[in-house]
Amino acid sequence: MPVPNETSVLIQTLSPDTERELADAVEDLEAAGLGCSVEHQDLGPQAFVEWLFPTAVLIWVGEKYFGAMLAEAGKDHYQILKRGLGRLYDKALSRGASVIRRLRRQDGSLVADAYFSGNLSFAYASPEGWTVKLLFPLDVSASQYERACVAFAGLIADHARDRAGSALEAEVQALAEEKAAILPDEITAAHLRGSVRLLVFWNSGEGCFHVPDPAESGYRGELVSRPLGGAGQACAAPGTRG
Repeated sequence: MPVPNETSVLIQTLSPDTERELADAVEDLEAAGLGCSVEHQDLGPQAFVEWLFPTAVLIWVGEKYFGAMLAEAGKDHYQILKRGLGRLYDKALSRGASVIRRLRRQDGSLVADAYFSGNLSFAYASPEGWTVKLLFPLDVSASQYERACVAFAGLIADHARDRAGSALEAEVQALAEEKAAILPDEITAAHLRGSVRLLVFWNSGEGCFHVPDPAESGYRGELVSRPLGGAGQACAAPGTRG
């Protein structure tokens, strides 16, 4: 899977028509100093878990992008970036969204999104290979969306600045250890970190990131999640330390 370099933004879309829909948003992001490229994904039919299936627009961003976003917050430069992010919200997450992912079953019937939008997500790929993808709840407001984007930037920036104290690091390590526990002893968590594919969403009520559990949510018929970094951890907004 191609990912961006440290200073670029790679926008992957499921439809070639989406690039035209996002043209004004891309212009704003580039005006904010980001090198953007748009790539169409031709996935074809495949089995999937809905939350793991690519969104209509998947935006890969690099570590330096997140640091720059936080550094510019509140400055004139950030207002251009904020406008670009806002245009993405209008196109993909607002009630009048024009960029929509439609999944169909084998019989042709549509699969309705459950809990999270299939239209837009942000993602980061680490140098180790593990990835974290930010999902947006179906009812996310414009202000909640902006807060989630800024908090996600802080989450990645915090990991780069203080890996040992990062909730993201704790989560990736725990998932790698969980995988290693059912494999032969010679396969350790260190071998498996690069295979971790993490989903998160901003829980606006608690003010922290949560990790959803697709299997348990499907079984119970309601969203089941826990705070990022392990149950029982206090929820503190990333990007606010030091």
